[in-house]
Amino acid sequence: MIYEQIDRLLRMRPFQSFEMSLADQRTVRVTNLDFVSLLGDRRTVAIYALPDEAEVIDLNLVVSLKFREPDLMIDVDSTNA
Repeated sequence: MIYEQIDRLLRMRPFQSFEMSLADQRTVRVTNLDFVSLLGDRRTVAIYALPDEAEVIDLNLVVSLKFREPDLMIDVDSTNA
């Protein structure tokens, strides 16, 4: 479920930053679409901090997502109908 929620946030236009709260009390902020990738296994997300540095996060450790109200954004998939 978290995978689908993050995927939807990444498809919204204009892109809006969001935060992931993790089970270890950390908060990871996603501020740019170019610095995040949902991985094909549907269980992990990669967050890129520097050109040569990334953190792979197990989506089972994401306890909440904080983002702007979706009705203020446009889902790219829904406009292709």
